[in-house]
Amino acid sequence: MVRFTAQGIKEATSLGEIRGILNSRGFNLPLVADIHFNPKAAFEAAKQVEKVRINPGNFIDKKGVTDYTNEQYDEQLNELEHKLIEFLDVCTENSTAIRIGVNHGSLSERIMSRYGDTPQGMTESAMEFLRICKNHNFTNVVVSMKSSNTVTMVVAYRMLCEAMNQEDMNYPLHLGVTEAGEGSDARVRSAVGIGALLNDGIGDTIRVSLTEKPENEIPVAQCLVDYYKNRNISFEANSVDFTKYNHYQTNSTNSNIPFVVFDISNSDLSPSELLDKYPNDYIYVGTRNIELTNQRIIRSSDNRLHYATLESLENESIEPDKIIVVESQSPQYQRAVTIYIKQLNLPNTVVLKRSYSTLSYDELLIHSSADLGGVLIDGFGDGVWISSKCEESIEHLPLSILQATRRRISKA
Repeated sequence: MVRFTAQGIKEATSLGEIRGILNSRGFNLPLVADIHFNPKAAFEAAKQVEKVRINPGNFIDKKGVTDYTNEQYDEQLNELEHKLIEFLDVCTENSTAIRIGVNHGSLSERIMSRYGDTPQGMTESAMEFLRICKNHNFTNVVVSMKSSNTVTMVVAYRMLCEAMNQEDMNYPLHLGVTEAGEGSDARVRSAVGIGALLNDGIGDTIRVSLTEKPENEIPVAQCLVDYYKNRNISFEANSVDFTKYNHYQTNSTNSNIPFVVFDISNSDLSPSELLDKYPNDYIYVGTRNIELTNQRIIRSSDNRLHYATLESLENESIEPDKIIVVESQSPQYQRAVTIYIKQLNLPNTVVLKRSYSTLSYDELLIHSSADLGGVLIDGFGDGVWISSKCEESIEHLPLSILQATRRRISKA
C-alpha cells in the first residue's frame, strides 16, 4: 500500500483523482490517507481511498483548555462519540478501513489533563475510540501507539493489549518507533522498540521510520520480519515466579548505569585504547595473548564469571562476588533467568550476553537490538556483552542499544 499525507479537504479530494488515474492504468494497490489535524479531511478521504489514519489527539478535542471538570470531560467524550460515529458511517458505506494512530507527542489536552504525557494516557486515548468502534460493530480498524521514546512505546502497547483483553477486544496492532532518525542509531532504536514487542508476541504489522530515502526503511523492516519467522522459544520455567516481573515499569537491578563488556577476542584491537576510553567498562580478550594486566580485562579462563542457566541456579550456590553471565539465543529465556535471579535475591552483577556467528554488520545491528532491547527496557541486566565474528568494529553497538533503551546515555 501507499500512504499520502492529506493536510486538508483539497488534498483529500485530490486522492480521489490519484485513485482514478491509478485504476485507469491497472494499478489497484490500496491507498492510505494520513490525516493529522483536520477531521473534515478525514471524512472526505474516507470516500476516496481504502484506508484513513486518524490521530485521536486532534480528531475532535478542542485546543486551549488545560483544566477539565468531570462534566466538561464527559461532554467532550459525548461530542467525540457523535463525530466518530458519523465518520464510521462514511467508512462503512465506502468499505474504508481506519487506523487509530495514537502519537505520544500529540495527545489531546483533555487526555493530558487527566493522565499526563504517559503510556496510560496513550492507552486511554486509543481505548476511547475502540470502545465506540466496538459499540457500533465497526471492526475494520487497526491501532498504533507510536513514540520516539522506546520505553514509552513498549509500555503503551503492553498496556493497550491488557486493556483490550479486559474489554473483550482483539484489534490488530501496527508497530513503529516514530522519529527514529537516520543511520545506525535509528535502526537500533527501531529494532529495540519493535523487537521488544515482537518478543512478547505483540504486533501484526510493522513500519520502520527513517529520516532517509523512504526505500531505505524496507530492508530494515524486512530483516526484522524475517528474523521472527519460524521461531521456537519454548522452554521449561516452572520454578520462576513471574509475578516478580513488572512489564509496565523498570524492574530493579544492582546497577543504575549498565556497563559494557567489549568483546575483542576475534579482532586485533588493543585493549589499552578501550580501557582509556571507557573507564567503567570491561574488555573481553578471550584466548588472545595479552600481557597487559588489568582487573577490567576478562579472559576466557576468568574464574570471576559464572555462566548461569535456570537449572544451575536451582542446584548450585553462587559466590556473591561472581559475575553472572546469562547467555541464550532466546530473549524470553534471558528474561526468565534474570527474574529468577531476582527471585533468589542474589546480589551478583548480571551480564546479558548474546553471541552471533556469520552475520553482516547490518543484520547484527538489527538482531542484537531486537534480542537485547526488551530485557533492557524491563530494567534487567547490569551489563551487556555482544560477541560476534563480524569483520566490522561493533564498539558503538552495545552503547547504542543501551541508549535506545534509556538505560545509559552516552551521546546526544
